[in-house]
Amino acid sequence: MHEHIDAYFKKQTDYSMILLADSGATSTTWALLAEGGAQRYVTLGMNPMTSPDAELEAAAQSVQQKLPHMPSQLFFYGAGCGNAPAEERMYRLLSKTFPNTLITVESDMLGACRALCGTSSGRVAILGTGSNVCFYNGTIISKRMPSLGYLLGDEGSGNHIGRLLLKGYLEGSMPEDIKNMFHEHYNMEYAEIIDRIYRRADVSRFLASFVPFVVEHRDHAYLQELLNAAFSAFLEMLVVPLGHWNEPLHLVGGVAHQFREEIATLCKQVGNMPLGNIVPDPMDGLIHYHTHR
Repeated sequence: MHEHIDAYFKKQTDYSMILLADSGATSTTWALLAEGGAQRYVTLGMNPMTSPDAELEAAAQSVQQKLPHMPSQLFFYGAGCGNAPAEERMYRLLSKTFPNTLITVESDMLGACRALCGTSSGRVAILGTGSNVCFYNGTIISKRMPSLGYLLGDEGSGNHIGRLLLKGYLEGSMPEDIKNMFHEHYNMEYAEIIDRIYRRADVSRFLASFVPFVVEHRDHAYLQELLNAAFSAFLEMLVVPLGHWNEPLHLVGGVAHQFREEIATLCKQVGNMPLGNIVPDPMDGLIHYHTHR
């Protein structure tokens, strides 16, 4: 499917005609490439598994209106794009906004691999609103752990951390001092929280929105235990079963970057696991990958 795209790409010398997109559950970062750098834009997250057509089209149109010209190529790396039906849906919707653009839709996991490893092999993990782990052989993803989403998986992610935090708050196991600070900061009652979780869309975004509170109060013993539980589950459920122990573990995402010290400590405890790059987002790496192929 992608051979003709790769051949076409290699003929291109005008990088300013290439548009890159990295999309997670919360936001999409776009970069219009130019030989001297890249123009960047941010829109809402675009997930074909959870977002309605209107929301996906609105995000694409909002960035298209800001571009100085239409790109000849668009490489879209997105959460929820790891299967053919989702990729086809995203391709169809993007084609409405970029009708004359050569569009390639890939998973955010492959985008993370290309950004962090380039053409080298390694274990790669996304730790942002959600979580995902795979082994990349330098060309393709040769092994990956099942991505079960916020209901059954996403260990170590922002929505997992938020889920643990809300559970402690609502069940009453959270210490009184942290509970008071949480209530003062968010002023949310039981009924409102339950309504947001069970009766509205964008649940993963809502759960992940509590991560800044954990960052602010991360030195509290209760929150240290909470983080230890989240990242231990991430390592035990996703990373360890992946194997390839001699390969470094590279991580990308806001949660990975914010809590890199806690993750590094746990990695040492789990067989002295080697760590590689840890970056907040993959766009710099994707720009390098697509301009040095």
